[in-house]
This record gives sequence, structure tokens and C-alpha cells, in this order.
Amino acid sequence: VRLAPVLWVLYGTPSTASFKRKKNMTEPTSLLEFPCSFAIKVVGHSDPALGTTVLTLIQKHVTAIDSDAIKYRPSKKGKYTALTITIVATSQVQLDAIYYDLSDCDAIVMAL
Repeated sequence: VRLAPVLWVLYGTPSTASFKRKKNMTEPTSLLEFPCSFAIKVVGHSDPALGTTVLTLIQKHVTAIDSDAIKYRPSKKGKYTALTITIVATSQVQLDAIYYDLSDCDAIVMAL
């Protein structure tokens, strides 16, 4: 399982005791105040289905995503596409679940 680097920043590396695993996710201490606007950045191999894949994964955890909140940017050589999706985050557990789903997807190279 690839872990999203942002989780390491918020909780420490997987080897530290404060890191929360998905199976026993409780409401951890967070540096954010909820609800808040939160930008999720995803990089994946350029593929027409990447945007749909990412939105499907995020929509499992977010009730509504405004179409204006999604930005696409191809890399210079076109091998990768970066997406920024701005959501209204309601809890740290919600963000953790989103990042776990994104990091488990083979089409996604990195989620920040």
C-alpha cells in the first residue's frame, strides 16, 4: 500500500506510534479546523479516464464537488496529468479515507 505523503506530514511516518491505520481510524488530532476548504492534488499518468477515476474515488467521501473546483494541468511532455480538486473537508477521518483510496489506485502516481 502506498501511503500519501500528506499523512506523514500530519502524523509522522508509518513507523511512528502516532500514525493512524485505516482499519482503526478514530478522530485524530488535526492541524486543520473543520469544516474547511481543502485542495487535493493528484498526479497520474495521462489518460482520458484519469479525471473520472479520481472523481469517483473522492465522491465516495464528499457529498458534492463543484465543477469549477476541478483543475487539470498536463505535464510539459504530456506523460502526466495533475489534477487539483477543492472540496469542503468535514473531518480528518474524511481526508484520511480519501487519501487512502487515492493512494491505492494504480492510475495515480502521487496524491498530495
